[in-house]
Amino acid sequence: MAPSLHPLLPSHITNTSQLLTGKIFLWLDAPDSITTGTNLTQHSPHPQISVLTSFTTDATGLNEALIYTVDVCRSLSLLSHIRTSTSSFNATWTQSLTYSNHGDLTAYVDDQINVQSTSGSNSAANVASYSYARQISYPLAVNSTYTVDPDGNYSITADLLRGQDVSIAGSPVFPTGLRSFEALSAVLASYPAFQGSALVTTQNGSAVYNANPYAGTATSFGTTAQDMVFSGIEVDASNGVGFPDVRGSEELYHRYVKAANGTVVQNEETLVGRAFGGWAWGPGFRVAPAQQARVAIGSQREVLGRERGANGNTD
Repeated sequence: MAPSLHPLLPSHITNTSQLLTGKIFLWLDAPDSITTGTNLTQHSPHPQISVLTSFTTDATGLNEALIYTVDVCRSLSLLSHIRTSTSSFNATWTQSLTYSNHGDLTAYVDDQINVQSTSGSNSAANVASYSYARQISYPLAVNSTYTVDPDGNYSITADLLRGQDVSIAGSPVFPTGLRSFEALSAVLASYPAFQGSALVTTQNGSAVYNANPYAGTATSFGTTAQDMVFSGIEVDASNGVGFPDVRGSEELYHRYVKAANGTVVQNEETLVGRAFGGWAWGPGFRVAPAQQARVAIGSQREVLGRERGANGNTD
């Protein structure tokens, strides 16, 4: 078969110091035949960027609160007409990406909340059918609070939630993970219908830090949990824009793990709906005690970057 390269790359590079990425699509035709195509039609509008900020001050003029939002959106599409020995068709590559970051810094930065989201999709299509599509989402949320008692003791509490959601439809270059489940009798009936896979995992954690700077002692305690689900999916390929609609899915593997203060206290696993290898400590189990440490006066606040500057504002 005679391969024909159809690159989504510029024909020359004027600055070799720049980092360049791209996609190369390969069509294999019949022997002694050559696949041809038209020049690329590219649509790549400038990214849309929005930045909004606001702040408040107290009666003395000190910065008391800051609120900000950053939004970025970018899209790209490429189109070419491909001619083989048996047919001709339009081939497209589309990509979109959005990013958002919102932050609330209040109480002179003693209270901080940050919510971030990154999501996007890309797809390659011939006419109106998918050959490959991928969709991603990475949510992130963090908040922390710093409090000081009248006697000088202080505490720091923090919570974090982050996730990863990746769905793939079609035939990617790298394996989707579905092949590992192909031989299982529990999925034989459903496996032929799978046109892709979905991986959804979330992790959350909470921590507390208490310190007595005058005694030079501190204790900390924290918990972390992660939940992961891997599924085979069925998609509707009738729409040729963006990621196809998911018509159905079947959970293939699930795992949940929880740890408290450095000790794993729960581990659950299921394979095609059947539990295996999981365990959890009983009600009478005690996790490890809070970690203890020696601290210097004010050191933790300085490490967090919440020390007041010479002008009275938080640095």
